[in-house]
Amino acid sequence: MMANMCTNLFFISSGEKEIIKKIGAFLDALFDEENLYYSGNENTLQGEFDSKRSFPVELFEGLIKELKDDPTLYIRVLSYEFEREYASFRVYRNKEWNIHF
Repeated sequence: MMANMCTNLFFISSGEKEIIKKIGAFLDALFDEENLYYSGNENTLQGEFDSKRSFPVELFEGLIKELKDDPTLYIRVLSYEFEREYASFRVYRNKEWNIHF
């Protein structure tokens, strides 16, 4: 693994299977196969992706804005990068992020 690469472990669920499809397409478009792994069903996705230095906040904020208003959308991400001693745990529910560092 390259230095300053952040590992992001995630779980995403929604009552809307179209939302899950859009999130899967979003992840596929942004990350190559070496930096992304996920599996799921029509209502959930779970897996991991690598990003530079930290969790890509702006990318996920943009994704959420593009999705239709979904009160069932739930996102949980544990991010870490050991060399810089970075760790965060983020939960998105009820249209807001709860972030722990």
